[in-house]
Amino acid sequence: MGHRIILLFERKDVQEHFLYEGLVKYHSRILLIKNEKNDAAFSSWLKGSIEAVWKAKKNDVIMSWFDVQAIRCYWLSLFLCKPCKIVAINILLKEKSTFKNKIVSALYRKALGSNRVSATIASREMGERLNRKLGIRKSYTVLRDVYSYR
Repeated sequence: MGHRIILLFERKDVQEHFLYEGLVKYHSRILLIKNEKNDAAFSSWLKGSIEAVWKAKKNDVIMSWFDVQAIRCYWLSLFLCKPCKIVAINILLKEKSTFKNKIVSALYRKALGSNRVSATIASREMGERLNRKLGIRKSYTVLRDVYSYR
């Protein structure tokens, strides 16, 4: 039995989204975990990350529409001893010099440095900037930002 893709997604119309349609077309085993966006996005996204890692089996791949959720999944998988693979879609780490951003950058650096985490970026330049900021050497897949593919 092959691996399963666990898709963490926020949009209500996920069945009409290009990512979901492509996954369904090429992969039969998909577990969809929807995050209902509300005023408590942090807790909703944390709940989705916990659910994804908790349900993940050894060869499963967690794919997250929001990069911050993918990073949370990485850290949760370490704490829960669940060595699943994680894909973060279009990393958008902010360029700020605040204390909070320094902590977030350290969390991203460790996660993206892991061979269990893959990520996409919107452009090659974004990947170069991200590697410089984090002080890592990572290869990313370019996935152009698409707001409406139809």
